[in-house]
Amino acid sequence: MIRFIAYVRKSQDRSDRQVMSIDGQINEIKRFAKQNGYTIVDIVIETKSAKKPGRPLFNKMIERIQKGEANGILCWKLNRVARNPVDAGTISWMLQGNVIQAIHSKERSYLPSDNVLMMQIDFGIANQYVKDLSSDTCRGLRDKASLGWNPQAILPIGYIHNPIKELNGEHILCDPERFPIVSILWKRFETGAYSLHEIKRMADSMGLVNKNGKPYALNTFCLLFEKPMYYGKFYWKDENGVSVLWEGKHTPMISEATFRKVQQIKKLRNRNSGPKGYVYAYRGLITCGECDGHVTAERTKQVICTNCKFKYSVITNEICRKCKTPLASMERPKVIENIYYRCSRRKNPSCKQKSIREKSINEKISDVLLNINISDGIYNWAKQYIENHASEKIGDQETHIDSLKKNVDRINSKLQGLLDLQLSGSISANEATEMRNSYKEQLAQLDQEIFDRQNALTIYISENNTYLDFAQNCTERFKSGDSKTKKELTAFFCSNLKLFDKTLYFSTKKAPEVLSSMQTTLFLNNQCSNLKLRENIRVLG
Repeated sequence: MIRFIAYVRKSQDRSDRQVMSIDGQINEIKRFAKQNGYTIVDIVIETKSAKKPGRPLFNKMIERIQKGEANGILCWKLNRVARNPVDAGTISWMLQGNVIQAIHSKERSYLPSDNVLMMQIDFGIANQYVKDLSSDTCRGLRDKASLGWNPQAILPIGYIHNPIKELNGEHILCDPERFPIVSILWKRFETGAYSLHEIKRMADSMGLVNKNGKPYALNTFCLLFEKPMYYGKFYWKDENGVSVLWEGKHTPMISEATFRKVQQIKKLRNRNSGPKGYVYAYRGLITCGECDGHVTAERTKQVICTNCKFKYSVITNEICRKCKTPLASMERPKVIENIYYRCSRRKNPSCKQKSIREKSINEKISDVLLNINISDGIYNWAKQYIENHASEKIGDQETHIDSLKKNVDRINSKLQGLLDLQLSGSISANEATEMRNSYKEQLAQLDQEIFDRQNALTIYISENNTYLDFAQNCTERFKSGDSKTKKELTAFFCSNLKLFDKTLYFSTKKAPEVLSSMQTTLFLNNQCSNLKLRENIRVLG
């Protein structure tokens, strides 16, 4: 008597996929065995693809047959048993050696006395099906990429696949919950005022979680700021299997210039820097005006002894160094706390620049913010103004885009002609390399300008709204805010900060055009009757 093991397999590991195929296979095998009087000693159910060797339950079944626990296999179709040449060869060899005395499927039976050619043909068909399926799938995904849609199953945070593409033809949508949060994170990180640890803590506080409801790991944010999909492109393999950058049709979150700026910030930052015991508002933003070295910060905390009037540091001493009076026994001692910024002298140990107090920096930044500050009334009006007049300000960009694309074609033609010039001896290899690099730089600039033109409306609205968000009540927020708030506002509005002769020099971000012209527009339309509002507009203008 032949003792059969019924082998049942589905390709998907997920419990919600192909569940009915398992039940259907078992029912068919049991019905077939009952009709023919076959004895089933066990039913093996495997949830793993057979396109590669290494199925654990299949290998156990082979071991059991070799030990004599069974000598036959029942299956729904032969391709359930094997779809790769290695497993197919094992089954064929065991059948020829009479270790397996029979393999019965719904369609055909295979016996040791049969011509093995039919089994090899059936196994070959199953293997070829896997290869064709893989090839067709790759081609389909590549076609999707060529149409401008990222074929990845898991998209970067902030984007989701459209479950109903027939509604608007878009395959990828902005995640309504995560897209706004990730957009804020990009803006914050672009300022250079935050580390990745701080970005993660900010994301956690804003409720950014994964599909399981858990906060993302720090490594997720390391990778998030490297995804080109956020500025409108994505990587996918071409017909040669080479990963190339494709142009996407999805809504970009940032510009390419912002993306490249963030890459530079990531290189300069220490990824392993964890939370510090004390946060300095301007450390990392200022450089020395003499040697262009890094400006570091120091905190001093001193107390004046109530007994001998000696001033000493309480950070390192708990008793007066002169009269040995303990600090705990002093009654209301005067504590003097200061933060100083000075050149670290790593670039030039002989640098002569002296330190400056943080209080002096705060006063200078605060004076600048007075001319930038926007009240709530101005903020609300400007938001509405931008929304209503953005398209008028931008105008039609198609003519400019066509002109830029012609320049791209012209430079590409020059690039293609470089090889002919080099082969003909008209230019040397070094000259060709220099010219090639120059052309590539021009192409990169043109690509950026084309992107800016194509997304001019989105960029215009985003930049103006971002400026408004930072400028709204910025003076009050700066004075009452903590070190992180001061650092964020300074990084956004001020650039090229230099410390020279105990004075801080810097450039101020230019206000968008809409804010400069807002004063005239308001008065001409008689929309400003409040005197305080008029004063705010005058200062803003």
